Amino acid sequence: MKFFINKSLYLSLLIIFVFLFVVVVDCLSQGNQGYYFSKSMRIENEIKITIPIEDFNEIYSYLQENYSTENFFLHKMDSNFSVTFAEDLIIDQYYDNEKMQLLNGRDGIRHRKRAVLSNPEDEKHGRELMQIKIDSVGDNPLSRGEIKYKVKHYRKKEAEFDSHVFLGVIDREDRYRAILELKRFGIEPLDLFPTIKIEQNRKRVYVSYEQDPLMTITLDSVTANYKRETSTFIELELEINENLYTQSDSIKRQELENYSTMIFDDLKTNFPKIKQDQTPKYNKAFAQLNINEFKKPKNNVGIIILGLLGGVVLVIISIVNYKKIKNKKQV
Repeated sequence: MKFFINKSLYLSLLIIFVFLFVVVVDCLSQGNQGYYFSKSMRIENEIKITIPIEDFNEIYSYLQENYSTENFFLHKMDSNFSVTFAEDLIIDQYYDNEKMQLLNGRDGIRHRKRAVLSNPEDEKHGRELMQIKIDSVGDNPLSRGEIKYKVKHYRKKEAEFDSHVFLGVIDREDRYRAILELKRFGIEPLDLFPTIKIEQNRKRVYVSYEQDPLMTITLDSVTANYKRETSTFIELELEINENLYTQSDSIKRQELENYSTMIFDDLKTNFPKIKQDQTPKYNKAFAQLNINEFKKPKNNVGIIILGLLGGVVLVIISIVNYKKIKNKKQV
């Protein structure tokens, strides 16, 4: 009997140990993210640069002239480098809650709409995505996590959450994954509502190596709106291709980051006024707008119903009065 109890205890402890081991290994497999997200997360690495508004045209002209393939300094070092240019219109609707959890964490949730102005035939023209941006992934201050969900607009509101201002925009196939991941992040999806809208006229410089995407230089003319408040600013980003960066080992990542640093040094040398500033656009916009809080829009369904009922009553009264007047005339 004693042997049986000891054996049972041993097996129980072994099961607990194996369970804890699996949990720890699974968490470690997520890297140093600090959060447990799906393996669909990509890691982006970018240098964000604030630029004086008056320098926008001059900097873009510089990029057009000096970053064309034949003039690009990296191409002169290695002819496998090549460059193409494009222009986009990006509209980002951000979401947050009244606690401003995303803003305070320097994170972001946004519904992105993209129009490729330079080539409407591009496969990305008209594309919509819901994106979660996670600040400070790992030890690299230039890295952020990103998770993407498909967007779909449903005419018939039949499924759960179809009418929600945030969840209703996400494709039903991705919706419950989004709910789960946001809850693990400490965000209640049902509390989210639209906040700041940011529009960007984006000049893109695509840098490729052996025809494969390597990185993108983006020069953004940004307009942010919240209710009646508006602000504008200019930002330039040097972003390594997120798929390439996510799949690379530490040695390759360092090589890619070196390219970004070289481009930043070149721009800094020619435009001394530019400054590196890793503040997300969402936070920059909030700081510039004359606001200090987000308020969840009130549900106006009751007011609308009362308005409709009032309208019906007025119509009935008008009909009754019309009939009375008509009857008097006949008499």
